[in-house]
Amino acid sequence: MPQSANLNPQKHSQQIQAFYKELANLKNANLIKLSNEQKNSIKSHHENILNSYANEFSIDATNSTKQLSLGMKIASFFGAALFFIFLKFWGAPWCFYTNCAFNKYASPFCCSNYEVGSKR
Repeated sequence: MPQSANLNPQKHSQQIQAFYKELANLKNANLIKLSNEQKNSIKSHHENILNSYANEFSIDATNSTKQLSLGMKIASFFGAALFFIFLKFWGAPWCFYTNCAFNKYASPFCCSNYEVGSKR
């Protein structure tokens, strides 16, 4: 079993990207020279691994997908913050459309002026 099998898919894909960066540095320093057959073999092996990870798991295989994931996390955070600010100042909008006796069990944000345990 290869050592990379013990890693999670995201870390392994990052290692593959780091490998190509280091390989480029070694080529620029004239320390290594791979034949076309070796390059193609390594490239196809890594492409197969990354494709299988992309199909099985939700990984960020490229820099653009990493940026997209980060952007979505930031947008989700601000969206949730805006939602809770709205609830704090204006209350839950669904309180006006349904019975408060039901909503006191559905959401702690709804109908805060309704006393728990009181009868209508």
